[in-house]
Amino acid sequence: MRQDSWWCQDNDSQSYNRWTEPRAADCAAAEAEHLVTYGTQYAHAMVVGFNYDRPVRGRGAGIFLHVDGSGPTAGCVSLPAGAMRRILDWADPGADPHIAIGTPDGPTAITRY
Repeated sequence: MRQDSWWCQDNDSQSYNRWTEPRAADCAAAEAEHLVTYGTQYAHAMVVGFNYDRPVRGRGAGIFLHVDGSGPTAGCVSLPAGAMRRILDWADPGADPHIAIGTPDGPTAITRY
């Protein structure tokens, strides 16, 4: 990862819910995640497509599948480094991969995908 990689979560920025290098001028630093700050977590990561194709401002930004850190995430999904590497090996963008995130039961059960 480059030293100047950012994920903009600023609702007022043209770069909302996007990776930029360097941080976009209209993206407030307090509303952006400096990815290199989390070297363990973002050593291997991928963007979850939530609110990505046509972002709705305020709906959510910066959702990743990434390596476990030392504590909880702020809305991402984390897993051990080896599992993350295997997913990245599998996730060929040309094959239109999909990953279902959820639980097997309860009100948000994944029943089809």
